[in-house]
Amino acid sequence: MPEFVIYTDGACDPNPGPGGWSAVFLVDGVKKKVLSGGEKPTTNNRMELTAALKALENLPDDASATIFTDSQYLKLGITEWLPNWVKRGWKRPGGKLANEDLWKALHRQTMRVKVKWSWLRGHAGTSLNELADREARKAIPR
Repeated sequence: MPEFVIYTDGACDPNPGPGGWSAVFLVDGVKKKVLSGGEKPTTNNRMELTAALKALENLPDDASATIFTDSQYLKLGITEWLPNWVKRGWKRPGGKLANEDLWKALHRQTMRVKVKWSWLRGHAGTSLNELADREARKAIPR
């Protein structure tokens, strides 16, 4: 099975407002495709989660992938906070969980594929992260 590397990003203008998301796929080190889409109204956080979800939904069962994100919300949510939300019945200590629908969908996907999550600083010159950002911005409905 090939190794997937995916760069994801979400954007909103303004936030909240119309938003776009993008996922840039590399398969065995070669850029293969870019997925993108948009919604209105939405938030930047929803677009970050949607980008990762759409990327995972496009992977075959039992695939292995590394997802690069510049969203601390996504990275910390999926790697640190999510296990406790599941234990508490999808609740935060303070009550309602924002974006619960997307977190649940992401959780289902992470049980289907093997994912390593990696955070990188946005707008720091990483070419494929910059490409994901441009594609997410282009996908914002006007």
